[in-house]
Amino acid sequence: MFRGLVIVFLFAGLGTLVERYAGLPIPGAVVGLVAFVVALRMKVVRRVWVEEACGFLTGRMALFLVPAAVAIFDKWPVIAPAIVPIVVASAVSTLAVFLVVGLLAQRLAKR
Repeated sequence: MFRGLVIVFLFAGLGTLVERYAGLPIPGAVVGLVAFVVALRMKVVRRVWVEEACGFLTGRMALFLVPAAVAIFDKWPVIAPAIVPIVVASAVSTLAVFLVVGLLAQRLAKR
């Protein structure tokens, strides 16, 4: 599992470096994830190397939300005046994602 964690964190760090030094408007985590998926598809990184580590991380994903929740409470005086637009934007974007993913899944299932 150690090798898998090192590989995952290496891609996350690589994405952050690329974002920072290339000045990309995309978060480094997304850049790293795309690079990770490309490396998996090209068989540069083998699935068996990272499968256990990725399962471990996704199994504890709720823990990664704790810092964000604490930050919301910490910044509540700043967030409170804009809570209605934040909730509406979150709901609309969530529904949009559900719709796009659902339609895409149906389209791919027909193939």
